[in-house]
Formats: sequence, C-alpha cells, structure tokens
Amino acid sequence: MKVLRRTILFDLFKGFDLLIMGISLLTTSKLSVLKLDIKTIISVSAFLLAGHLCLKNTGAYNSRRFRSFKSEIKSCLYTTIFSSITLLVTGTLFKLEFNTTHTIALYITTCFLLLMLNRLILYFLMELAIIFGRNLRTVFIAGTNKRAMILAKELPKLGYIIKGFIDDRWRIKPSNDIPLITDYQKALRENHVDEVIICLPLKTEYSKIQEIINTTEEQGILTRLSTNLFDLKIAKAKIEHLNDTPLLTLYSGNMYRKMSLVKEIIDTSLALICLLLLLPLFLIIIVTIKLSSKGPVFFLQNRLGMNKKLFKVIKFRTMIPNAEIKLKDIEHLNERKGEATFKIKNDPRVTPIGKILRKFSLDELPQLINVLKGDMSMVGPRPLPVRDYSNFQEDWQRRRFSVKPGITCLWQISGRDNIDFETWMELDNQYIDNWSILLDLKILLKTIPAVISGHGAS
Repeated sequence: MKVLRRTILFDLFKGFDLLIMGISLLTTSKLSVLKLDIKTIISVSAFLLAGHLCLKNTGAYNSRRFRSFKSEIKSCLYTTIFSSITLLVTGTLFKLEFNTTHTIALYITTCFLLLMLNRLILYFLMELAIIFGRNLRTVFIAGTNKRAMILAKELPKLGYIIKGFIDDRWRIKPSNDIPLITDYQKALRENHVDEVIICLPLKTEYSKIQEIINTTEEQGILTRLSTNLFDLKIAKAKIEHLNDTPLLTLYSGNMYRKMSLVKEIIDTSLALICLLLLLPLFLIIIVTIKLSSKGPVFFLQNRLGMNKKLFKVIKFRTMIPNAEIKLKDIEHLNERKGEATFKIKNDPRVTPIGKILRKFSLDELPQLINVLKGDMSMVGPRPLPVRDYSNFQEDWQRRRFSVKPGITCLWQISGRDNIDFETWMELDNQYIDNWSILLDLKILLKTIPAVISGHGAS
C-alpha cells in the first residue's frame, strides 16, 4: 500500500512538472497566435517530451532522500534550456508565430521558477512529515569505521533512525547511545528494520559482508553497499547493471551517460541552427578559397576523438596543397620546443586568405558537420592531430580524451596560442571536472568576442 501511494504521488509530481511547462509556455506566448493545428501539436508535444526526458535523465524523479537541492537546481535549469531549444528548433522548422526570442527568454525564466517552487513545496512537505514522525526509515549500519560514522551523522537529516551498528567491536564509538550489534541475524529477525547500509572494508571483511547480504536477501530487507571502496582521487563511482550482473562503474567528470545524452541533443540542435544561419558565409568562404589558390576547399585530417578514436576533422583549407608532407622540412622552426604541439607565427605554408580565416577561426566552421556526425561537440577539448598526441609526456594529459572534442573550449577563450601546452591540458581537465550545460553556454557566449578580436590566434 505504501509503495502504491508513493507511485501515485510521484506520478502526480511528474504531471505537475508537465503542467508547469505547459502553463509557462501559455503565459509567455500570445494566446492569439497559438493555433490548434498539426504543426503546433507536434512542436508542443516534442517540447513537453524533451522536458520530461531531461527531468527523468537528470535524476529529478529519484529518491528525494539522497538528492541535494543543488541537483534540483541543475535539473530544473537543464530542463528549461533543453525544452526551449527543442521549441526553438521545431518552431523554426514549422515557422510558428509564437517562436520568438522574447517568448523563449520569458519561458526559461517562468518555467525555471515554477519548477523550483514545485520542488520547494515537496521538500517542505517532506521535512514536515519527518518533524511529525512520518516518512521515517529505520536502519542498521554495518561497520563502526570512519566511513560508517560520517554516514551516521548524515542519515538522521534524511529521515533515518539508526537502530544499531553491526560489528564485532567498536572501532570508533559514536557520541550517542546507539547500540553495538554482534548477533546481527537475531537483531534482524527480532527488530523492525527498513534498510541495512554496509560500510565494512571490502578487503578484510568480504566474508562477513557476504553473510550479511545473504541474511538480508533471505528476509527481503533492502540493503545498500557503500561504493567508497577505493581511494579515488578524481573518478566517481556508480552502480549499473549489465542484464542481471551489477557493475561498479568508475568515471571522471560530470559528463556521464544520461547527461551526455542531453549534451548531445543540444549540440546537434545548435549545430543544425548554426549551419542554416551561416550558409551564406560558407558560400562566400568557399568561393574565396577557390579563387585565391589551387587545391580543394576543405581540408580533412585524422584527429583523435573520444577514447582516442580516429575521425576525419573537416576544416576550410588554409594552407598550400601537400602542407602536411612539408611539415618535416620546417619542424626545426617549431616555437614550442619540448611541447607536444607544433606552432610557428609565420608558417610559410599558410595562404594569405588562410591567415584571415585562422585569425578569426573561420576555418573551424565546417566542424559543425563533425558535430552533426557525432564525432565532436560544440564545446570540449580541441581535437589534436596524431602527430601531437605521439609527443605527450604525461598520462594525466590523456584524460582530455575521455570526452568528445569540441569546436570551442576554455583554451579558446583564455588566450589560445598565448597559453603554454601544460596550462592548456590543465584547462581541458578543469572543463571535464566542472562540466555542466551552464558552463557550455558560458563558453559559447565568450567564444564570440574571443573570435571577433582574434586574440591569441596564429
């Protein structure tokens, strides 16, 4: 009955979110231009579906006990941005009248505030329930080590009542009067316990952990195992399932699975819009390159992508034909001695038009096609040639290949060629560790003035 009630409440919560998105769109649009035709129905349906998928994939409907308010803010922000981009794309394709910049900006503000209000009300009701002794969970903690004591301090804030610590002896004794349980099988049989959380060290207590899990499994008691099993300095741990086999997954950064899917959809939408808007500029550059020098318009080169997978990067040609073959003849002129990359300010292989294209990064525009193909993102570490990768000296520099390369990045807006190689790699790792959709938007907005000024380009 309790599970059914919880399911109904969460379904209502999801319904309220969709209702909020719909109300936000209605209140920020001119009702007179909203026509009940097939184009509007498709656009609004895609918009609501995008918002729901984003909320679901960012963990908005996971247990509230283990979800921070910071996560709620991120989830609501991503949802409003993601759904508005969907609305912008479908509205542009169908030429809908309510699809204006003013409407989108108002929608993002209104929807974000209402979604957050919905969550504030839910958190308030949960806190109220805990104060009045409702919605509480009883728990045994297996272990009396430091990890177990840290957890014991946090659990009461989440509505848990700790009934005892399972262990042979006290390793660290808590300040309160919670009992030590040595005969856990008897304790589990004779006490009301909703959960058991295991914090025992895996290396020395594997057999005991297995015995506790066997007991809780037999009695149908929910069991949680602390994934803090290793001394992880950068990577995060996550439990996943491969069919029926549970796997402990270790990954670095924030760009993982569900959120990377959201990023990919945003990347594809933005790349498509940019290609359509920049088509006249593409034609001008193509004609200029063709008239100014012999050779193909586009330059294709093998670059290292995510997980060091090779792909063909597409750029406007800025050098004379066979420039890669002639690199060996000028390798000694490299101004970055001891670094992996090759750079000289006045590269003799660069054409006059190529210098202009490079200065304002116009040669990178065809990489929008790479984004649509799925090889690159709008924002991410710049893709490096195989030649540069072969000169890497440190393994920590190779972490940049754990995500898709991008058209722009922190390096691009921080001085480009004025930055030394090690700082460049540190910026890439900083991006991976602190990634968010908001950070991507900041980098994209800062890229525009950086490109226009041509600062740091060579």
